[in-house]
Amino acid sequence: MGKCELELTSLDSFFEYSKFDIPETPSDRSGHCDSELSELYTNDNFQSFCYKFTRNFTNIIIKWVRNSKYSSDNCEYLNYWTYSELIKNHFNVDKDDLSNSKIINDMTKLWKNYSDHFPQCELKNYKMSTEHFQYMKQLYDYSKDYSRIKENHCLDNLQCKPCYCIHIKKVISVFKLVQQECQSPRDNELCSLYNSIEGTKNPENLLNHMQCPNEDEDGFAAGPNGEDDLGSSLEGSPSRAGLNAGLSILGISVISFFLMYKFTPLQSWLNTVTRRLNRNKYFVGKEETNEMLSYNSETEDTNLSNNELNVSYNPLLNF
Repeated sequence: MGKCELELTSLDSFFEYSKFDIPETPSDRSGHCDSELSELYTNDNFQSFCYKFTRNFTNIIIKWVRNSKYSSDNCEYLNYWTYSELIKNHFNVDKDDLSNSKIINDMTKLWKNYSDHFPQCELKNYKMSTEHFQYMKQLYDYSKDYSRIKENHCLDNLQCKPCYCIHIKKVISVFKLVQQECQSPRDNELCSLYNSIEGTKNPENLLNHMQCPNEDEDGFAAGPNGEDDLGSSLEGSPSRAGLNAGLSILGISVISFFLMYKFTPLQSWLNTVTRRLNRNKYFVGKEETNEMLSYNSETEDTNLSNNELNVSYNPLLNF
């Protein structure tokens, strides 16, 4: 995981998708994945996708039952995650119109095994290209993350702020592409989402609020991996100048010490002190070695007890 990915994990969308992406385990296997799903089954990634999907939907339903409350946000995230996985893993999707994909019938069957319990959560039928779907997903995620980004107190932090600035700049790129698509009034889901964001959650306004430098001024220009090159941002900065001055003083001090050591009685005095320290170190080392051996023995006993109990807990699965 990259540096900026770690910084952005506190955002709602990143958190939700990270739970959905947890690798499947043998306990996630579902009989629903053994039913007749001929179009889905032809893909090599079918089992991995299906086990994750059934686990994720099950965990969401458990959450709704436990809270006695349905959440449309959970359902939206699951829809976006599902279609993203189908596209990313090269299932048989129609790139020009997702709603015409051959896998939709199979996906609808699989979905209904769970939506029968909560009919409000339906499988979306996106009548758009895969490219427009990716745009819409990014804008939706941004709209859900907007408040947390705006209120984030880490934006004064040199390590954190560049990541958020780069993230918002990527959103702006998508925002402008969709803006061109929606110049003339269009009655579709993508333009409706764009219009809802343009007024109250405009990413360009958020970028100004965050006081992100311009491309030619910022000291955290994106590196080849799309992340900020924080090392280069130190060039020419006051902290860099202080570092250079400190290194110069250190160099002078080392030279002065060498001359004193070579041409004064300091050399013989240091040799005497060193011999005494080495003698003391031998006795201390023996005691420390005995203590470490004793500690390792106790640790092994504790580990054996824990292995017998075999207790495990995964907080990420606590949807």
